[in-house]
Amino acid sequence: MKTQQFDIDTLTGNGKIVIARTLYSIKYRSGNFFKDLGDTLIYNNFELNVSLTAKAVAQ
Repeated sequence: MKTQQFDIDTLTGNGKIVIARTLYSIKYRSGNFFKDLGDTLIYNNFELNVSLTAKAVAQ
């Protein structure tokens, strides 16, 4: 997680996950497996920006 915020009963975290799609056998238009794709090439890595929030349960 990149950033964190604490409140009395809430915890929030933000971060970025980078996934290499070719590690999961997704080869469609990958420059690693096919040559001469030109403008139709799709990047092998993609990013997900995530935000997670947890709230305490009152007992």
